[in-house]
Amino acid sequence: MSEELEQFPKQASPWNTGMKWGVILFVLAAAMYYLTHMNTDFGSVESYEATQKNPIQYAGFLISLAILIVAQLEHRNKDLGGYMSFARAFGIGTIVFLTYGLLDSMLTYVEMSMIHPEVIETLQNIQMKNLQSGNFSAEEMEMAYERSKSFTTPTAISIVKFFGSLLLGVIFSLLTGLFTRKANPDEI
Repeated sequence: MSEELEQFPKQASPWNTGMKWGVILFVLAAAMYYLTHMNTDFGSVESYEATQKNPIQYAGFLISLAILIVAQLEHRNKDLGGYMSFARAFGIGTIVFLTYGLLDSMLTYVEMSMIHPEVIETLQNIQMKNLQSGNFSAEEMEMAYERSKSFTTPTAISIVKFFGSLLLGVIFSLLTGLFTRKANPDEI
């Protein structure tokens, strides 16, 4: 019977902890986004560009790292009895960002297709402005602009955000897993 209890921590699923912290990360990121974009005129290129250059947005990376570390440590200490492999640390971090990315991409789709659809036109205007600052002929600019329009739809942007979040999560999880792992001396 005691052998079965000792095996229990090793069988704990990372999904509950990972999804919980992914939702928390999403709520914090969404709150930060709306606080920094409250006064943004999404139809104005200048207003939108100024918001994108706001240094407070970089705080999101630090918050993401902190939440990832807390999620890994909680899983290690509460679910796994104080020990966790690097692979498990990587796995829980990936689940956090998978959950976050899924929620964030759904919110992005709703926002860009229903709440602020004018942001799509603003993004396309920014692309045209960037093309005009290059050394392109009018024909090359028009061709590049038409091609880029397919990437500035709510669906395309949401998909890119999802995979971008997942990639960021993989990178962060690899880094933080090095510090949050803890080998079980009984298994060495």
